[in-house]
Amino acid sequence: MGGGGMGGMGGMGGGMGGMGGGMGGGGPFSLPPERTRTLRVATVCLDHGKREPSPRVPYRMTAIDTCSSDPCLQDVMTALASGAISQKVAQAAAWHISSGRTWEQLAAEVISMAGGDPDVPFFTPAELAAARRLVDESAKRHQTASSESSPG
Repeated sequence: MGGGGMGGMGGMGGGMGGMGGGMGGGGPFSLPPERTRTLRVATVCLDHGKREPSPRVPYRMTAIDTCSSDPCLQDVMTALASGAISQKVAQAAAWHISSGRTWEQLAAEVISMAGGDPDVPFFTPAELAAARRLVDESAKRHQTASSESSPG
């Protein structure tokens, strides 16, 4: 997450101060009541076609299994959280899995530019190739695991 993504904590602080008040047991992200921190978090939209997120709308973070039981989507989110893939790769994979968008539909997604400038592709060919590879590998892994655990 880097220093900037830690809400300005600036490392571990002096002594144990950056560890939640020393022996308070709260850990590095402990906050007193009524205090807030701003954290930058890479996220994806699971429902293609919804409006862009707004900073004026309060959002709630939830575990992926509360939104989907698809093990491939869970693999995508794990890869995003670990930094193994970019947010754009994760977004393409998530829309393919959860919204049923084909790779061709995703390749046709564009960002409309103002002033008559040409539209810009939402995903690069490399991002789509990485997303497709991730989804295919995950599906194979879960299919193999499923067939190995099935009685037969």
